[in-house]
Amino acid sequence: MARLFTAVELEPAVRAAVVERQAALAAALRAAGDRDLRLVKPGQLHLTLVFIGEVEAGRVDAIAAALAGDLPVAPFTVAFGQPGTFPPDGSPRVLWLGVTEGADDLRR
Repeated sequence: MARLFTAVELEPAVRAAVVERQAALAAALRAAGDRDLRLVKPGQLHLTLVFIGEVEAGRVDAIAAALAGDLPVAPFTVAFGQPGTFPPDGSPRVLWLGVTEGADDLRR
């Protein structure tokens, strides 16, 4: 089984800004006692559009082929806002940044 999702790659400057914010949040969490924190490697940072879910290994290539290639979309601006966590209650496993500008463009 593979966990599949669609995503937008981040430009280098955006990725660098997210890494900087990630480091600051990680430092604050570690100072508060969270020693089990793992950070996403900068090369794996992305903006998830749709989480497809668990897919049988035999279907991965067909799904990847159907989604391959760039989409003909004009450039647009995306701005990130405050962080949130998954799950919303209990010990966080995932830290995310919300989109405050450009959400409609992302949906299109």
